[in-house]
Amino acid sequence: MDFQKIRCKACGYRAVVTLSLVFCVNIVFAEQKIENASPSQIFAHFQELYEQQDKVCPPNRKEIKKLAVSYLNLKKLESEGKKVEYKLAIANLYGLGTTDNLSAAFYFFQRAANHGNVKAMRQLGLLLLQGGVGSIKTSREIKAAWKQAVYWLKAAANKGDVQSILLMSYLYHEGGSASSLVKNDEKSFQYALLAANSGNARAYLNLGDFYYSGYYVKQSYKIAETYYLKALAQAGLPVRARKYYLKRIVRMNQCGVIELDSVTVIALKKELMILVNKHFC
Repeated sequence: MDFQKIRCKACGYRAVVTLSLVFCVNIVFAEQKIENASPSQIFAHFQELYEQQDKVCPPNRKEIKKLAVSYLNLKKLESEGKKVEYKLAIANLYGLGTTDNLSAAFYFFQRAANHGNVKAMRQLGLLLLQGGVGSIKTSREIKAAWKQAVYWLKAAANKGDVQSILLMSYLYHEGGSASSLVKNDEKSFQYALLAANSGNARAYLNLGDFYYSGYYVKQSYKIAETYYLKALAQAGLPVRARKYYLKRIVRMNQCGVIELDSVTVIALKKELMILVNKHFC
């Protein structure tokens, strides 16, 4: 991607700018008066330059026009709103086509979340749980960030996002230092059940764990087995999780707490053997 170095003699800014529509917001000021400029401040600065481009710095009018083009692209990007905000956030978070910029990612996740993007709500919640953008330091700020994280994860869960539902189940299970929530086993179980109703394999395993350990619900190895087998019937589970729960089911059968038919036992042991052999190859 082509970057252009621009210094504005009108105000002393020096910037590295890309005029690409999608990534032109990733402006890195090497020398600037507002070190932590917000996107709105940057927009305002470009607008001022655009309005003054025929009045100041005649020798550098071409450079100021380049900044004006960047500004116009930014305004176009702004007008497109929620169509591109989530993509911009992901691009800045992972450095896709640009340098990774957590502050910019946080900004665009927040915009997308406010416009109803469910994935952005979840990502924003995760970022806040991890400490935001680095400016959160005091215990009061951390608690405030956790409270916001729970707000966004709840919002995403209420819109049916399975990953957010699972996260809410975990946060209610842990409580205390894991979030701003008070530990609540009932809500943890209800969120786990809600996720399982969507057919999610991870949710099936979580529910199986509730019944296997007798945590909050009455212990039932039979119900645990049912949920474990539902999860293992789906593709996409991580290998480590598959091996762990295959071993658990086989062990439960060997201990006599469940009774599997011989065909199922043979199939489970065969899959487990294949996974173990792959691990050592």
